[in-house]
Amino acid sequence: MAVTTFFELDSLFILVVTALSLLVANFAKPVVRHVSSDFEIGTLFMYIFFVAIGAGANLGDVLGAAFPIILFIVVMVVVHLILLVIVGRFMKLDLAEVLIASNACILGPAPAAALAASKGWQPLVAPGILVGMFGYAIATFIGVALTAVLGA
Repeated sequence: MAVTTFFELDSLFILVVTALSLLVANFAKPVVRHVSSDFEIGTLFMYIFFVAIGAGANLGDVLGAAFPIILFIVVMVVVHLILLVIVGRFMKLDLAEVLIASNACILGPAPAAALAASKGWQPLVAPGILVGMFGYAIATFIGVALTAVLGA
């Protein structure tokens, strides 16, 4: 990116992109309001992100060496989903809300938003992103605290 090269901030590329995105979102609202297909464009870029992440994965290595870990994760996800459905039904929550919350909890904000968008649950896209980001924030503090406690 030209901005990071000009200011010699190549190592801070992601922070500069984030700051520029926030500036556009907050100060260029008259320009952003004229974008007519923002939801579709956002969904397209999420899918491009998933393709870019998945393209570097070697399925043979993952299935061979990590099979016990994958099996453990599958058990955890199934138990998580069963508990969420039971608690969601007990609390009279909509199944779509429970599934988006579960997705945000396990995979993060981008997959939660992608699931909501792919199912046509547009009102759940923003809550999925917010819940996932809130989870990242909580996990960051827990990770730093555990690192301090364990002395790593």
